[in-house]
Amino acid sequence: MKTIYLVAAIIAFSFGSPRVNGQGIELTTANDNRDVLYVDGEHLKPLEGQKVYIRTKASLSMYILGMGTVRISYVVPGIQSPTRIQTGEKLKFIVKTLPGADPCQPVSIFKLTPECDNLYRSVETRKFSTFSGNTDAMMETVPYKVKKCGNGSYWIELQSQLTRGEYAITMKGDKKIFNLFGID
Repeated sequence: MKTIYLVAAIIAFSFGSPRVNGQGIELTTANDNRDVLYVDGEHLKPLEGQKVYIRTKASLSMYILGMGTVRISYVVPGIQSPTRIQTGEKLKFIVKTLPGADPCQPVSIFKLTPECDNLYRSVETRKFSTFSGNTDAMMETVPYKVKKCGNGSYWIELQSQLTRGEYAITMKGDKKIFNLFGID
C-alpha cells in the first residue's frame, strides 16, 4: 500500500498539487512546482514557499570603536506558516531534487525564531567578533532518514519529534527560498 502512495507522489510532482486517496490522485491545480510536500496520511500538502532576506546586525561598539560583534541571519516575513502540523506526528516529506543529486547534502531542516513582536521569523547563520573570530552555522539542523522514491524525488522521515514552533526546509543549498511549516 505504501508503494502505491510513493508512486502517486512521484506522479504528483510531474503534474501539480495532489491529493492522494484510495483510488489514486486528485489534482487540485494545473502546475504547482513545489519542491517539498508534507505527507499527511493520504494527503500531500505543499509547504509554504517564502523568499528569504539576509539581515546583518552589528553591536553599537562596532560602530563606535570598530570592535564588537556582527550577526548574520536569514529572515522570513510573517507570524507563522499557513501549513500547520500537529505535535506528536511522525513527520514525512517528499522532496524533489535535481536528478542525480545526493538528497542528504542539499536538504536542511531547522527551527526558526520569532522576532520583533512576531513580525518575522529568523535563524542566525553566522557571527563575527573582533576577539573570538568567526562562528559559522549557528542553526541546529534536524536529523532525518532518506529513501529514494523516483528520479530526483526522495522520501524524508524525521528522526526526532519536533517541538512547537516554526520550521524551514531549504533545498539544493539554495538559501533564497525557504519551504515553511509550523508545529502546533
